[in-house]
Amino acid sequence: MQGQFQTCNINFAREFDIGFVDDKLDIYQGKFCYRVDSTGAASCIDHFAVSSTLWNSLKHVSIEDSSANLSDHCSVILEITTICYSKWS
Repeated sequence: MQGQFQTCNINFAREFDIGFVDDKLDIYQGKFCYRVDSTGAASCIDHFAVSSTLWNSLKHVSIEDSSANLSDHCSVILEITTICYSKWS
């Protein structure tokens, strides 16, 4: 089932020219976006997709696991660099 889901995501990304930012996460450092403290289960099941244009502007992607968060899902934080142009410049 996992393989089918990944293949479906890849096909979807190609069709709409997008990328999933979880490629930029270091999940090997214990950064999971879903966790259940009572069972110890954890995984990266939340995905964030961005356009190919925005992909090139991604500066940093991280997961914030805050004790103030009452959900079993953590926040996925995207830091992007953009250039704003004014039509009056």
